[in-house]
Amino acid sequence: MNSAALPCFRAGGRGQGPGRGLVSARSRAAWSRPARTASQSSLPVDPARVAALAGRELPAILHALPELAITARPPARRYTREDIQRSHAAKREKYAAIRRDATSGMSGRAIERKHHVGRRTIINALASASPPQRKKIHREPAALNDLQGHIDAMIHADPPMAIAAIWQRIADDHGTTVAYPTLRTYVVNQRDRLGL
Repeated sequence: MNSAALPCFRAGGRGQGPGRGLVSARSRAAWSRPARTASQSSLPVDPARVAALAGRELPAILHALPELAITARPPARRYTREDIQRSHAAKREKYAAIRRDATSGMSGRAIERKHHVGRRTIINALASASPPQRKKIHREPAALNDLQGHIDAMIHADPPMAIAAIWQRIADDHGTTVAYPTLRTYVVNQRDRLGL
């Protein structure tokens, strides 16, 4: 097999046998080969221009070279306060409906089917009128694993020390940089815990 052979995906895909589905780099069109120089590779490639130069349709170019497709990530979903309140209100209404159905004599499985909930939700709804609050997960920042003792010593030695000064001393003494917001959160929590 040629060392310059590259995979070529076809519609059949499976069961083509050994050596099939491969095409040598020499037989690929010039426009599809990777750029040789650093200055050319840093330039953005317009798939429409590539399609025009190759005399092909744009979908065919994007199918052959998916790395040219512009992939825009959708913005992260941020829940507003109104969204959260609406969700809590809907959950309270569902709990009230579950309690009404249970007091009217409906079986647990019937309630599960009607409201699309599990047995634990039914137990929680019958135990309390309001749904339980979401549990907050408390994690210690992994970036501070080895530095917490040093930070605590700095806080004890000089309580009003600025967080920026602590960040600078960690960078100077230990040769590491920690994200400033992570350090600020840790120092503020430690000062509150110690009553400083």
